[in-house]
Amino acid sequence: KDIVVLATDSQASFGNIVGDDDFNKIAKISDNIALTYAGSVSDVQILSKFMRNHARHYEIERERPISLKAAINLLSNILHSTKYTPFMIQFIVGGYEQEPKIYNLNFDGSVMEKKKYDCTGSGFELALAVLDAEYKPDMGNDELVRLAITAIAAAKKRDVVTGGKHTNVMIIDSKGARTLSEKEIEKIVAARQTTKKTL
Repeated sequence: KDIVVLATDSQASFGNIVGDDDFNKIAKISDNIALTYAGSVSDVQILSKFMRNHARHYEIERERPISLKAAINLLSNILHSTKYTPFMIQFIVGGYEQEPKIYNLNFDGSVMEKKKYDCTGSGFELALAVLDAEYKPDMGNDELVRLAITAIAAAKKRDVVTGGKHTNVMIIDSKGARTLSEKEIEKIVAARQTTKKTL
């Protein structure tokens, strides 16, 4: 459709301990690029900060925003260069340049473009099952957001490492990347519940 939807849970775990139940797992890299991550918190913080700083430097030096391809190549090269002592992390990178695109980047630097959707993290099988069952190519933007929230909810229900107080959602479209507020998310979810009652 017209947007990329990035959605995550908000639990940071240390082994079997909940370290933080309000942790943001979505990082905005530039006005039209953002990523989600699963893995080591310290690795997440280092790499996401590096990518944001590099994107700013790129824009200042070249007088244009960093392209999605350039950002993907940079992150892939960093991960590949450390594959024998790897960052313990997996990314989904989303961006909008003429059209929405998403990529999966593994800790070894491998890159896979995803045409519809993707999941990472300990609860990915549960979330992926929801997406496989309910995704339709003709879904509207709000429907895509609701589906992403439903997928995260399925993972939070059954996976002990997935949880937290909130579901964080960011959308990326032709206007750029922005985080949805809790009120916006509640309104979108409530619209689905109202539709169900009407049916």
